[in-house]
Amino acid sequence: MAIYAELARLIPDLHVILLGEGARLAQYREQLSALGLSDRFHLPGPVPDVGDYFEALDLCVHAVEEETFGLAVLEAMAKGLPVVAAATGGLTETVEDGVSGFLCRDGREMAERVLQLAAAPEDRQRMGAEGMRRAKLFDERRTALKHKLVYDEVIDGARYWWPPIAEG
Repeated sequence: MAIYAELARLIPDLHVILLGEGARLAQYREQLSALGLSDRFHLPGPVPDVGDYFEALDLCVHAVEEETFGLAVLEAMAKGLPVVAAATGGLTETVEDGVSGFLCRDGREMAERVLQLAAAPEDRQRMGAEGMRRAKLFDERRTALKHKLVYDEVIDGARYWWPPIAEG
């Protein structure tokens, strides 16, 4: 939450949407109220379809300490949003640093990258297009096949090779 509050301080017209639920949701609401940011932070809780919310965004900031895959980031990329995310876990495989978004070491770097993209709509558009291209590499059929091949290798000792899938 601290990184989002800092971004709100640095960018006066910034609005933040935090989707989902969790044990900290009530705590976040209290913190935002104490900071006087409740009018710029929108916490609708769990939503049935995140796609409608992505339409209202200029970019996706995913400030987490740990992430195994990053489905929300992948969904944002599929909608054409550039991503500023923590360089952790599966996000390092999902986001191409400097291409479809930025992978950051800490909150300070995240703030710098958000400010950079806020000032450069052409970079947001370019990175968003690259993100859409990249998201296609994670479609459910391709991902299921990759999982099957890993299981085949672990269980049966099978070895597979195929030419890299052409991106684009």
